[in-house]
Amino acid sequence: MYVFLSKWWWKLEQEEGLWQEIVKAKYLQNKIIFSVSQKNIDSAIWADLLKVKDLYLQGRTIRMNNGQKTRF
Repeated sequence: MYVFLSKWWWKLEQEEGLWQEIVKAKYLQNKIIFSVSQKNIDSAIWADLLKVKDLYLQGRTIRMNNGQKTRF
């Protein structure tokens, strides 16, 4: 199950589509994945995705382009 949910994180970051636009607008709200946290009003699916967020982030590499989304 963790692999499946981690793949959703990857698709959210790497692919473009309707569901990515909806999820980004509703839950990310122009934030980066590192700074997203759970809220009481979140859906059960989003809560499950947040449970594997740290696992997903451990297996991913970071590439900086122009640094506009980089937070220190």
